[in-house]
Amino acid sequence: MVASVSTQAAVRGYVVPESESGDQVELVQGAGGLVLAMVSNELCVAVVQPSRHGPESWCLPKGHLIKDEPPLQAALREVREETGLICEAADGLGFLEYTVMRHGAPIAKRTQFWLMIPIAGEIDRLSEADRAEIVRARWHPVSDPEGALTHPAEQEFLSSSLIRLRESPA
Repeated sequence: MVASVSTQAAVRGYVVPESESGDQVELVQGAGGLVLAMVSNELCVAVVQPSRHGPESWCLPKGHLIKDEPPLQAALREVREETGLICEAADGLGFLEYTVMRHGAPIAKRTQFWLMIPIAGEIDRLSEADRAEIVRARWHPVSDPEGALTHPAEQEFLSSSLIRLRESPA
């Protein structure tokens, strides 16, 4: 879902930065999952390598909302498409907000994340169509959080989410 500052951002209370020229910055709403599972007796997070990034770029599974798609539905769809995992959503983890440059113009991204638990599927078993966007999906041990994700904002989001989950009552 793409909206201007005056519509979507104002409604959600998100302040989108202005570009250097003072123009409004495009706001892109997204949804994704922080997928955790025990793999070989170690807690791991699902990470993906998008084809539009470099070969050493790893991200959390996420994507854009399609038309009026509810964010949770979009998050479950994106996780399935990008990882091959069918998940159940647990807790909402909040929003990850950052700005990227695309074709010389800043784009503000605001992605809502949920904690997810896989209930079916297999990591990196993707359809041919989904493989065009994702080079690879894999499990990464959370005991090595520094090497899990390439983007600093995602790395900080993962670290802070793990701390909150560890501190919350069972």
